[in-house]
Amino acid sequence: MSTTQISNLIKWGEENGCTIPSNIAFKYDPSKGIHCVADNTNSETDRDISFKLPNDLIITRKLSQEVFGKSETVWLKALLARLRFEKDPSDSKVKQLQDKFRPYVEALPSVIDSPLLWNPNELELLANTNLRNSLDQKLEAISQEWIEFVKSDNTYVPSNSIEEALCAGEKVETSKEFYDIVIKEIETSSPKHWYSFSAYLWSHLIFTSRAFPERIIDPQCEESCVMLLPVIDLLNHGNRVKAEWSSDASGAFTYKNLETDIESGKEILNNYGAKSNEELLYGYGFVLEDNEFDSIMLRIKFPLETVEAILNNAPDIHLPLLEDYTTFAFESKEQKSEKDANRQRAISDYSDGIIYILNKSNPGACLIPIIETFAFLVTRHGSETYKSVRATLDSIQSVKGALAQKIGSISAPVTAGHDENYQVSDYRKRCAIIYRDGQLSCLKKSMNEVKRIEKDILKENKSHLLTTHKIEKYDQESFQNELGTLLEGSSEQQQLNFEQNYDLFVVWIMCKAKFNSFPKELDWVEKMYRSFETQNGDGEISETAVNLYATLFSVGEDADGRLIPFNTETEPVSMQDIALADNFVEQYSFTRISFSNGKQETFLVKI
Repeated sequence: MSTTQISNLIKWGEENGCTIPSNIAFKYDPSKGIHCVADNTNSETDRDISFKLPNDLIITRKLSQEVFGKSETVWLKALLARLRFEKDPSDSKVKQLQDKFRPYVEALPSVIDSPLLWNPNELELLANTNLRNSLDQKLEAISQEWIEFVKSDNTYVPSNSIEEALCAGEKVETSKEFYDIVIKEIETSSPKHWYSFSAYLWSHLIFTSRAFPERIIDPQCEESCVMLLPVIDLLNHGNRVKAEWSSDASGAFTYKNLETDIESGKEILNNYGAKSNEELLYGYGFVLEDNEFDSIMLRIKFPLETVEAILNNAPDIHLPLLEDYTTFAFESKEQKSEKDANRQRAISDYSDGIIYILNKSNPGACLIPIIETFAFLVTRHGSETYKSVRATLDSIQSVKGALAQKIGSISAPVTAGHDENYQVSDYRKRCAIIYRDGQLSCLKKSMNEVKRIEKDILKENKSHLLTTHKIEKYDQESFQNELGTLLEGSSEQQQLNFEQNYDLFVVWIMCKAKFNSFPKELDWVEKMYRSFETQNGDGEISETAVNLYATLFSVGEDADGRLIPFNTETEPVSMQDIALADNFVEQYSFTRISFSNGKQETFLVKI
């Protein structure tokens, strides 16, 4: 967008009834591009900054209705592509609109810095991120819109291999072929036809980066309706900028800056709403350093029967949808709360997974529903619920594991591709770095918050937890003597080294039960075990129990493949002894990675 084009656009706006404040100026900067600044040189007394755009300069669905007889957003995008790329239109209405909006359409950028237009080398900079992983899905959605549009005309003939594939029902992915055929047409403003896929993709990106909700001027229209606001859409975004959007009886749109004492030279900004860098980069082609609204999305896919069980049996667990995180800039919190309250959740809403969005400013708000959901999945015995201490702590381990995996994936070193045919833009490289850093920041803050939650729960329930430290404190000598008695005569098996303290818990429980020697300080463990023993005396024998028994208490197998007890001179340890202790520990424990040494650490939890 050149300064000449901007001048022509401003002149066109003023000549057609657009109110543009006299105390502003449009400037160009290599890092910001075209931007608006306060210019109080000739208006020291008037600091009010307001733009007003008459209704007939607003591009809305009524124009696509006039041209195509259809008003859906798909057709509004098609109209913009037609205004930009159709040469010598035979349709008089199209010619009229081209002439009317020419200064605006010509001033629109040829290229948006959305990653959908990045070349293969640049896309490598986004490897392992949500944005890179979702680009093909986003491209699929856009192509389906285009197919809906072109298939309405039986005379349409594909002009390249990409369009042929799309019309044949094939999926198209971001690739070198896609870039060389489609994106290069956008970069050079040379689509074969105004209805080419490249023309439609350009128009789609113009709408994602510049469109406003039409409900501002028409409260009765659908939420999905959008419009383009020439001149006003030149204003850049600021997270905390106070701006007011309004309309009058004529359908004119008014932007008013509510900042006070704006100094000359300060940029005049608009506010697109609280958006993360992922939203900004994909939709607008820029990012903000230290974006306070940065976030990262976790999509967790559960079997639909699991979702159904949660909705039916634990309705207090919040299973969010993407719409829960979407608030229009003009929509009040009260309106959104009322809309959400009236929204009934259906199982089919979660066919693509449950979406959790972690943000930097308040990670706990999203983490609690995740922890509760996983806790519901790991409840074990009948009296346990997703709010139980053991289930909660067990769930936290799953959440920590998921976050650690995501952190490791995004932290992996990445570089731009090395194909000499594609040059990497310094600007896009910088955007990728800021975006990745923001994603990592959100994840690390969330990990720290999960650890804090876990630490608080462990501290609050310290007296209800059995650790190996407590066994050593209250029962070390007795346990060693009892184990020595059971293993007497074996030099190999006495060289005990429990790599997993889960195994130590199983053997300790077995010894205490066999010798009836639970220490009085841990009498709650005995009460739990004896109750469990009564109800589960002939429980299943797990592979863990078999392996532990074979290692410590058996000399091998007999002719029929049965394990032979090691010490037959004393009362031998039976497979059932180990199996019962193993089932008990599995039922009432959780295992985590130790903060101090990175090893697995098992806790037995009192109920």
